[in-house]
Amino acid sequence: MEVNNGGFNQYFINSGQNCYKTLKALKKDGKVETAKLLESAINLINPNHISENDFVEKLRKREVEELYNDKISAKLNKLDAEFYKYKDGSLTE
Repeated sequence: MEVNNGGFNQYFINSGQNCYKTLKALKKDGKVETAKLLESAINLINPNHISENDFVEKLRKREVEELYNDKISAKLNKLDAEFYKYKDGSLTE
């Protein structure tokens, strides 16, 4: 719902602390294309591949600077456009 409403940037700001759980659920449910997009978005804002727990904690505290980087935002916008094309559901499924 967050991605549908305001893109991946909004998703990470409002619900990002659940991104790894959501990714696992998408893969388990066979939402392959949506999972790939979410994984790409995670990799964009976690370029140093810090641990899942540390990354989630940074998201919870809104300490992920990459979200506010114009270059990253532009790349997230491209992923938004791809997300809107797919029929395998949204991140809320």
